[in-house]
Amino acid sequence: MPQLPCDRLLSVILLLFVSVALMVHHGLAQEMCHEVIPGNGDCNVTTCQARCSSLIQLGTGVCTQAFTNRFICICNWECSS
Repeated sequence: MPQLPCDRLLSVILLLFVSVALMVHHGLAQEMCHEVIPGNGDCNVTTCQARCSSLIQLGTGVCTQAFTNRFICICNWECSS
């Protein structure tokens, strides 16, 4: 296995360190907040999205199953926004 010159090895280590440091920053910024939007057990995707957007500007509303044949609308958004 050929040896890397010392300068090249240091460059690779520095690049890896910077890459990991940048990923940690993005990982911390992506903490998600959630809120259940009250409903009657039926969830219309369009209505859920519209209600979520009216509550939180950058929120994304999604329908999810809570019980058998019962669905709820959950609003998700990035907590830092």
